[in-house]
Amino acid sequence: MLTGSGDLDGLDSPAARERLLADLDAASPDTTYRLRDWLISRQRYWGTPIPVVHCGDCGPVLVPESELPIELPEYVQTTGNPLAESAAFVETTCPECGGPAERETDTMDTFVDSSWYFLRFLSPHRDDAPFDSERANDWLPVDVYVGGEEHAVLHLLYIRFFTRALADVGLLDVREPVRQLINQGTVLHSGEKMSKTKGNVVSPHEYGAETTRLFVLSAAHPEQDFEWTARSVSTAYDLQQQLFGMTQSFVERAAVRDERESHDEYVAREVDRTVAAVTDHYERFRFHRAVSEIRTLADLLGQYREYDTPNEQVYRRGLRVLARVVAPMAPFLGEEMWNLLRGDGPVTTTRWPEPESTVDRYDVERSLVETLRDDVREICDVAGIQDPARIEVVLAPDWKFEVREVVRDSDDTEAVVGTIMDDESMRAIGEPVQQYATTLQSERRELQPVLSPADELAVLRRAAWLLGDEFGAEVTVRQADDTGESATKADPGKPALYIE
Repeated sequence: MLTGSGDLDGLDSPAARERLLADLDAASPDTTYRLRDWLISRQRYWGTPIPVVHCGDCGPVLVPESELPIELPEYVQTTGNPLAESAAFVETTCPECGGPAERETDTMDTFVDSSWYFLRFLSPHRDDAPFDSERANDWLPVDVYVGGEEHAVLHLLYIRFFTRALADVGLLDVREPVRQLINQGTVLHSGEKMSKTKGNVVSPHEYGAETTRLFVLSAAHPEQDFEWTARSVSTAYDLQQQLFGMTQSFVERAAVRDERESHDEYVAREVDRTVAAVTDHYERFRFHRAVSEIRTLADLLGQYREYDTPNEQVYRRGLRVLARVVAPMAPFLGEEMWNLLRGDGPVTTTRWPEPESTVDRYDVERSLVETLRDDVREICDVAGIQDPARIEVVLAPDWKFEVREVVRDSDDTEAVVGTIMDDESMRAIGEPVQQYATTLQSERRELQPVLSPADELAVLRRAAWLLGDEFGAEVTVRQADDTGESATKADPGKPALYIE
């Protein structure tokens, strides 16, 4: 945010830039590129051969189109230019005079190929053109480009240059090849960038491709650097073992039941919430959070299985969802799980799972349950309660939810209390309503969304088994009367707790 900038105070840089462009006639937008002259030749084997021969009489001569493409010879191990060491490749005849000549042994920079090969991918078998222009125009621009920041000046500018040049000559209609750029972070080892020149590279085969991939994607946001540690890699390995072990033990005729109870419904809702959360994280490229959601659901299913004989339908669906959502990061693991669960076809070709219930407020539900569990732990810890016999969860009365919504939605903070007290039902309750409304009025900007009374009651009753399982206590969930001690202590999203 800008400070000390007069009328621009409080704006972020992009907003301030737009304001200046609008207010100042002398200001105009400008973009500066650092694209320099490009030396495209390299003394390397793996580049594209340059179609030129050198004749003593004719000088440099282009290879005729009928003799293209020039194919590379077998690789020769050498300390110099490998192509220069291949006599069969170098020695040729001049296309113009027929006399002896030598092929150009430099190859083009590999950036030349990668600046347009995304176009070739659309029509790899076409032999009469570099690419199919009609298909390219249909598919471009590329949705997301992922690359290291070291490519920002060179490669990314080159592909834009190529695309615009191809558009200028009529081969493309699109002038911008990519919609979104993600600059991937750097893998560090002992605080330094992992690279062959530093000798600190960890080969994927040391841990296995699945474990390596899952760890890299779970370590951090794609754009952040992260440190490679053997201990952290082991967490990715352990997760794979957990997922496969759960699936294997289930298909080996683990005990299940058909009837569904309240705690089954809670797990079913958590499966739905996981689908929604993981889908959102994948779409936002937050793979580390997707892994966290997968791990959370796996732990919950394990706890569910230990708490009671699981419902067959709920538990099987939970495992199938795990197999499907882990497959993009660990395809071999996902396929093995899917096969054990007798899924139809390969896991990678099946439809992406969808929630079976409405989960538009899943984050509010999850926060409610986790906050409640943390509150019970804190009370037991502070009060020194080792083994509670009974936990009573008491929700706020309906009128508190109504008052909260009126305060949150009101633009007239001065008159909001009076508006609430104009309601006959609120006047019947009296002073508690006025005191609560006055308190909320001062906290209006900090009020977070909460569930309706009915939804909050339903969520906490479904989740009561978690408290019972963790503390070994009898758990009851009810709503407070309109007045009384419970009504005073309980707030929407923050139930009152009584622990014996």
